[in-house]
Amino acid sequence: MLILNGENDSQTPVQQAFLLQQRLTELNHPDHTLITYPGLGHVFYPSSQWITALGPI
Repeated sequence: MLILNGENDSQTPVQQAFLLQQRLTELNHPDHTLITYPGLGHVFYPSSQWITALGPI
C-alpha cells in the first residue's frame, strides 16, 4: 500500500496518514510505504496556491 499525503493537507490531515501507517505496522501488513510532501496540501500544490491552481477547472 502506498500512502501519499501533503503535510499541509487540511482535508486529510497528515496525522491520519501517520496513524494509518502505525496501524498497518501493528497488523503486520506486509507491504506499505508512507511518503509525505512538505509544504503541499490535498492536491499536492502549496496550500496557499490551490485555488489558483484549480481555478481553470
